[in-house]
Amino acid sequence: MKSVGIFLVAFMLASMAACGGSDDGEEQTRSEHSILVTIQGDGSGTVTHSLSPDLPCATADSPCVWNFFEDPVLTTTLTATPDVGSEFAGWGGACTADPCTITVDDQYDVTATFDLIR
Repeated sequence: MKSVGIFLVAFMLASMAACGGSDDGEEQTRSEHSILVTIQGDGSGTVTHSLSPDLPCATADSPCVWNFFEDPVLTTTLTATPDVGSEFAGWGGACTADPCTITVDDQYDVTATFDLIR
């Protein structure tokens, strides 16, 4: 049972993404299998993915990259959550439907748009 626990911890660490922007303006490194998330619009919110839902990604001024290193290729579902006073207006890029599900077998660019509620 102990070896199963160690495997699960190793798997979770391998699937975690480098998320959040760089304060020094440097571009984040992308792996062969990655999702670059950018937020647009005059509202605000966060984006998470189903493999690591506790790692929110991106702000309007700081896109982020989720890198996936496991083999076989994994599928993840992205979720957009608007902040108070904002609403989710839709996906762009590699996401064409809501929910947005991506099989991470390449590098994907995704845009989430949040608008202020008027």
